[in-house]
Amino acid sequence: MAPPHIARVDFGAGAAEGLGRLFDSYLAVSMDVPWALTRDLLGKPPRHVHLVDTVDFEAVERLAVSAPPVEAVLGIGGGQAVDVAKYVAWRRGLKLVLLPTIISADAFATPAAGLRRNGRVEYLGDARVDRLVIDYSLIQTAPRALNVSGAGDILSCHTACFDWKLAYDRGQEPLGYDEQVVRRSLALVKRIDDWAESIREVTPEGIRTLVECELEIVEICLRPGGPGHFRSEEGSEHFFFYNVERLTRRAFLHGWIVGLGIALMSRLQSHQYEWITGLMTRLQLPYHPRDLKLRREEVADALLGLRARTRQDQRWWSIIDEREISPEFVEAASRDLTW
Repeated sequence: MAPPHIARVDFGAGAAEGLGRLFDSYLAVSMDVPWALTRDLLGKPPRHVHLVDTVDFEAVERLAVSAPPVEAVLGIGGGQAVDVAKYVAWRRGLKLVLLPTIISADAFATPAAGLRRNGRVEYLGDARVDRLVIDYSLIQTAPRALNVSGAGDILSCHTACFDWKLAYDRGQEPLGYDEQVVRRSLALVKRIDDWAESIREVTPEGIRTLVECELEIVEICLRPGGPGHFRSEEGSEHFFFYNVERLTRRAFLHGWIVGLGIALMSRLQSHQYEWITGLMTRLQLPYHPRDLKLRREEVADALLGLRARTRQDQRWWSIIDEREISPEFVEAASRDLTW
């Protein structure tokens, strides 16, 4: 089920062909590799092409102001290109079509754009997607590990739902607690488990399953009458990722770094650590520091300063507030990771 801000979803091999002919004029927002893959498929060239090299708010705002007058924005690529396209379309009041070429994160499913401002991720805007196009053939051209990355924002429900319940039980949850939302969110984790092999092999069935899970978690969280927030999907695992990005000043593939957060925080929670890391291994989701080119000291610094940082950023109450992350915990957790 698609969230209410997405008007139409098209699935199929070759679904991207001729998209450019939908509009009199459009702005293409992409990156080098996805643009090279798709430019000859669109049937009509854009009025302007913007190749994303940053998701810094000031740069994206400049693009929104300076881009030529067009009818629509076509976002082509992974999470960064999609986020920039969403922000520009929202800021300018333009039609929006999204053509993800990898399923690396749930950016194509959410209305807000994840931009960086002052070293912090901020979710800005409220874009309406006129058409989301999932072209199996196009997505299958990307490396498997990039597509499997998209499972990270579903598997994060494993740790985030635990954090939400913990906060509620401790009287630290001003948003309240919705058992139905938690049950539906965790059912998506189970669906990823059931379809792990198809997702890993990037079959059409695996792509559709992953995309539908991404759409449903957003629908669960943002549906009319729903909680209106992503508490069941975003918890301590994302807070760890935000701190790593702040400290290293590097961008990471979203699902991979969230996967590392899931591994570390499920261990801190004493919450089915072996099961969730086993599922990530079955999916071949790269979540180890070696995959992310993270050094031991960088992970240790992010963990040891995590409580102070989450409180400074006024993040939701989580296991980080409940259980101290000691040097002993960092050392023990490090032994289970590949460096």
